[in-house]
Amino acid sequence: MDIDENPGPFGENQPTTQSQLVPKKGSHSVVWKYFGFKQEDQGQSGVICKVICKVILMRWCSLRTHDEVHGDPLETPISPERSSSPGQRRLDRSPQHHEYTQLRQGVSSMETTVRNTDHAMAFMNETVEKLLKDTANHNGRIVALEKKTIDLREENTQLKLQLLEANSYRRRWGLRLQGMKEEDQQENTRDMVINILGKISPKIAGKLPEVVDSVHRIGKRKDGNTARSIIIQFSMRHCRDIVWRDAKGSKFLEDAHLRLKEDLSPDERAVRAKESQRRR
Repeated sequence: MDIDENPGPFGENQPTTQSQLVPKKGSHSVVWKYFGFKQEDQGQSGVICKVICKVILMRWCSLRTHDEVHGDPLETPISPERSSSPGQRRLDRSPQHHEYTQLRQGVSSMETTVRNTDHAMAFMNETVEKLLKDTANHNGRIVALEKKTIDLREENTQLKLQLLEANSYRRRWGLRLQGMKEEDQQENTRDMVINILGKISPKIAGKLPEVVDSVHRIGKRKDGNTARSIIIQFSMRHCRDIVWRDAKGSKFLEDAHLRLKEDLSPDERAVRAKESQRRR
């Protein structure tokens, strides 16, 4: 049985046999193959090295601290004066010494891995900070885009209103004739409409061929004697107003079962329908 009689790192001289040492409670690490505690040390506060040291007065003994106190047995050759003891020479050739050297190399490799991990974590932290800054910049851009989108929506609404107003204004230059049956596909719709308008407003009958700009039916032609509506566009607004005024209460339209209406847009018809319901 080997007895370690070397002084500890703080000058203690407390011989302890390896058989009296116990490993750390609840730990399965291989390091406790080379370190241990006295059986009577219930708190396990004094770590004892089975190879070189006696008692290490600290909770953990790193190999770096271990070498600073005792030196690396592989790197520092033992002089004849220091190795004069046969027990020391046996200790240097012991399996425990070889296993300790392997353990030290493994822990040194672990320390290198930890340092590399620290560098990688630092790089990740820098990357995360950069991403956070980029996210903040993107959030600012998103807010600006949302504001721009709101402005564009408002502008689009104004443009729609202007377009509807322009369309309504254009429609005020026209009238819609309903009830005139279609004779055939070769009918001269314009001449027929001018003849009807002349009977509605005889005072301007001579001007109608000049002021009636365009005449056309709307919708697709259907089989049978149908009567698609006719859109009449005037080139002079006051002539259109005269025809519209004379058409109200016209005896001719009533006898011919015809009806002359304003060419209103769907929105204008909806507004007038609501106003009509309110009046009722």
